Amino acid sequence: MKNIITLNYNEEVYPILEVTDNGKDQIMIRFLHTHAHYTLHYPKIVSKNDRSVTFKYAGENISVPRQDEHIVFTEHDPASAWSTWKYEIIEIARKLKLIDPERHGDYIQHKPLIRGLNPAGYSLGGRRLNLQKHSHDAKYLRQSVASIGLSESKNPMMWTVLSTPTNKYSGDMIGSFKTTMGDLCFYFE
Repeated sequence: MKNIITLNYNEEVYPILEVTDNGKDQIMIRFLHTHAHYTLHYPKIVSKNDRSVTFKYAGENISVPRQDEHIVFTEHDPASAWSTWKYEIIEIARKLKLIDPERHGDYIQHKPLIRGLNPAGYSLGGRRLNLQKHSHDAKYLRQSVASIGLSESKNPMMWTVLSTPTNKYSGDMIGSFKTTMGDLCFYFE
């Protein structure tokens, strides 16, 4: 299911995010009017022991410390600055025979979320919003299911945190949105 999240600023409404939740194991958070998005999904667990869990991803086994939940996070942005390693990443993806190897060169982050590094909710990152680029497109405004209020800045830095039942976010926030993986919490700097 696709849901639009809007930002209210200066008595104007700006559609800023599209959240797609498949209802079981994946959510995608797309920043409207850009090509950037976050993806969160539960990986397929291959094995586990007292200390670690191994899951299969992109044809390889990845081991991480054992915790109550395991979520893989990807940040994708084709408009980001080219990485020093972009061509090497694409070549590795080709050798692994991955579908669309060029896409792998656009990943900014691609990693499991580790609770020890995120003790109060899983921080997904921040993104500066340029409200001049966000239209008042009626198709998005009709689909809006949640709205966030902002009182002070024209180009705010919006931070997103995933708060799950076993790793709750308790910091300041100006809005949240429920998904099958937990609550997406938002705050601005």
